[in-house]
Amino acid sequence: MFPSLYFRSQPPLFIQMVDEYVKATNDFSFVRDNMEYLMTEFNYWLQHHMVTVVVGRGGSHERSPHKLRLARFNCEDAGPRPESYFEDYEVTNTNSTLRKNKRPKLR
Repeated sequence: MFPSLYFRSQPPLFIQMVDEYVKATNDFSFVRDNMEYLMTEFNYWLQHHMVTVVVGRGGSHERSPHKLRLARFNCEDAGPRPESYFEDYEVTNTNSTLRKNKRPKLR
């Protein structure tokens, strides 16, 4: 199959990117002018890509277990990544090990 195509994950970085831009440029008007888009992006992650993880085991020297909410993007598709379709297609069609294995049809 395509081990590199399964269980991939990408962190949500848009807001951090904007933060770095503002730190580098002091262009706070960019944030004000684009707040609608920043909120749309943030709400998308809140609604579609939040996971809960339990941290800590509650041993005698640890804090008791607690839950954290994280934003995570993962794609369950078996085929090439939409953002890197050509690259994934080329890798799987030029790699002899992958060609020998049964693999899903590429779209």
